[in-house]
Amino acid sequence: RVCCSRISAFPMAPASGLGITTTLRLPAGGEKPLLSWVRWHLGLGFDHAFLFFDEPRPDGADDAWAPVGAREVRARWAPERVTVVHRTAEQRAWQRARCSAWAEFGPHADDEVQARQVLNAEQAMALALAPERALRWLVHLDIDELFYLEPPVARAGEEAGAAGEE
Repeated sequence: RVCCSRISAFPMAPASGLGITTTLRLPAGGEKPLLSWVRWHLGLGFDHAFLFFDEPRPDGADDAWAPVGAREVRARWAPERVTVVHRTAEQRAWQRARCSAWAEFGPHADDEVQARQVLNAEQAMALALAPERALRWLVHLDIDELFYLEPPVARAGEEAGAAGEE
């Protein structure tokens, strides 16, 4: 059994240009797997993680409310490494206005997690391409999946970049 919480960072090339995104909803007390997931991917060489928390804000919740795991992530990683996005009316309005997939998936976003995943991945892509990040690659994985390579992922990014230039 591999325990990601004991893994130290792999040697990384600076600015691999790789980002990773996921849509997640955790049960109470479920933050440890999330923290391991983020630690693993950032340690592997991903420059940035985009986390879309799928739990909607409860009616009447105050501004201090956060889904399971969101506070813990914010306490451990700077916004330059990890972006936390909550499922809110404002987020849906952003997606409605900017996501090309909205026409097809938007009508199903309230009921279907797969529709939200597509829209969240498109939003993550827009965030990844922002000038302050300028990521070249974005990987979408579920929270129960890990990206695994034996060499540091930055080297894989270089190889992928070279393949794209052919």
